Amino acid sequence: MRPYLARQAGTGRSGVAAIGVAQEFQNVFATVKRTGNNGVPWCSFSKSDRRVSCFYFYLWDNDFGPGFIKVCTYFPYPVKVWLNGHEWAKRQAARAGIGFTELSHGFATATDPAGLQAICDRLGPGSVLNCRFSFAVSYRDRLTCGRASCLTSCHRRVVSYSCHFFRKHG
Repeated sequence: MRPYLARQAGTGRSGVAAIGVAQEFQNVFATVKRTGNNGVPWCSFSKSDRRVSCFYFYLWDNDFGPGFIKVCTYFPYPVKVWLNGHEWAKRQAARAGIGFTELSHGFATATDPAGLQAICDRLGPGSVLNCRFSFAVSYRDRLTCGRASCLTSCHRRVVSYSCHFFRKHG
């Protein structure tokens, strides 16, 4: 996907760089048909790992850089939004005029370490919600963001049956 992301980055606009599909194991609901002692059939539901189709929407965002939205096509339709917090910090530091030597997931040096730390401290749910790409779905859970040493990964659990992706203007 790297060439597609690079092409989208070259346009200077946030946008969808590519859409991919994969077969993956996901923890989904499965139906099992059973027959009772009296011969009457009945069904039960359980969660199990099944190979299902997943769609990946690879995005380029001017604030966050590369990211993706993964949508599973089987109930309960889990959605994963992946954004890299280090890429966000690098872009914010460059806009603020802070010089730095980048690592693949971090910084080796910075001309203004305190300013860079202040930028990193700003990263949170509000930063993600202000991302130029958003999607309209019904949620039961609030957005939760976990800061890890390598990336910031955000997950939302979808309750509705369909997702509609749109680009926010502004």
